[in-house]
Amino acid sequence: MDVSRALNPISPFSWAYNPDVKKYDYDLIRAKELIKKVEKIPAKLIIKTLPAYIDTAENLKSDWQKLNLNVDIVSQSDINSDFQVSVVAQAIPIDPDQYIYWHSTQDTTNITNLKNPRIDKLLEDGRKTWDLESRKKIYQDFQKYLVEEVPVIFLFHPTTYTIVRN
Repeated sequence: MDVSRALNPISPFSWAYNPDVKKYDYDLIRAKELIKKVEKIPAKLIIKTLPAYIDTAENLKSDWQKLNLNVDIVSQSDINSDFQVSVVAQAIPIDPDQYIYWHSTQDTTNITNLKNPRIDKLLEDGRKTWDLESRKKIYQDFQKYLVEEVPVIFLFHPTTYTIVRN
């Protein structure tokens, strides 16, 4: 299992992780076919990112330029909901509850402005359910429907280290 590649917003080390979500693999030929079907392509795409993710944004820019897209990168100290494309990381909670990031009522933290009643209901049910197997099913369904909705493309799980002094 490649734990650095993110398929969804839940850590692959979580008891609720769903490895069976739709996978979006790099496929330049298919991308070229799909881009031909787009009626209106923006004259320029602006990727907003934090300084820590400039390299990732540069990789995306390079890939998208292969599709003849005009792409610029803007480095910012913070990211809000005013963006075309944003490259950021978010903390992955230990518990799979991600209500704060994806529920439609979360105006300041749901920066994609996702509004999906099915996802809202799953997130609500996950908070009300105590049985571990039932919660696992709820959060696995949440991952499946979120990935299929495509409010974001999950790229990777950043490696983090915790250093503790004894």
